[in-house]
Amino acid sequence: MADMRGGEFVGGMVVGMLIGAALGLLFAPMKGEETREFLKERGGELKDKVGKRTGELVATGREKIKEGAQQVAQAVRTRVARTQEEASE
Repeated sequence: MADMRGGEFVGGMVVGMLIGAALGLLFAPMKGEETREFLKERGGELKDKVGKRTGELVATGREKIKEGAQQVAQAVRTRVARTQEEASE
């Protein structure tokens, strides 16, 4: 299975929801007011799902940045220690 990035996943989810909503309107037409209410509800659901996923992606990104910074700091400490050892020899 292909490795999907978060943004690609969210984009696919949005497109899928829009296609599903469009097909629903085509195959089960409702009165104008019912359709507007349906779209309003679906739009709210979509907004909530996208907001939740965005929050998850931001949290993951922050964690990855923190891990990377820790790795860089450790590499710098290691290099400084080696340089000091070489200088003292």
